[in-house]
Amino acid sequence: MANLFKYLGIVAGLLGILFILCGIIGFYTGEFLHVRNFTWFFWAANSFIMLGIFGLVGYIALREK
Repeated sequence: MANLFKYLGIVAGLLGILFILCGIIGFYTGEFLHVRNFTWFFWAANSFIMLGIFGLVGYIALREK
């Protein structure tokens, strides 16, 4: 069960980083092309990063037993 939380945290953290990168690229591309559809990436990144943090905290809590 601890490994499940570990891998969930790692994958969610990587997806959060990917969405932040997409948001930054989308921001600068949107500013250049005058398009403002990049904010969804930051919202999704925040969700995945929080899921990753909780997953890794769960892994640490289960590992300490």
